[in-house]
Amino acid sequence: DHDDEDILTVALPRNLLKGFCKIQPLMDLGKEIESRKAFPNEDDYLKAVDLIVRYCCKDRWATIAQTLSFDDIDENNDGSLSREEIRSALQRALGEDEPSDALVERMLDAIDDDASGAIDEDEFNRMLSAARGRSN
Repeated sequence: DHDDEDILTVALPRNLLKGFCKIQPLMDLGKEIESRKAFPNEDDYLKAVDLIVRYCCKDRWATIAQTLSFDDIDENNDGSLSREEIRSALQRALGEDEPSDALVERMLDAIDDDASGAIDEDEFNRMLSAARGRSN
């Protein structure tokens, strides 16, 4: 018995990230999370919605990169992309009127591998390389 207004939370068990069922995108995500020392403990999990949002943000980055280079987005030429530069890229490349703070934060989190609070050119290029691999 469930109501159409119910919200279901789906968790991603860590064994899927470790290779159970051999689902390559989940195994790749597991390696990425493990490299950042953020792998869930034995009784923890990742919410599936977080995985979906992360994937969608990376897809948006790939779309942005079709129009704008790293140097185009790095408006102040300091070698990293700030929240405001990400907001501007969303507006220029995707036509987002007023990107929410939550969207900008998710876009940052999706490829800020070192959790520095900004995206450097190496992180941007790794995202592009991975996006090209997904499209082949």
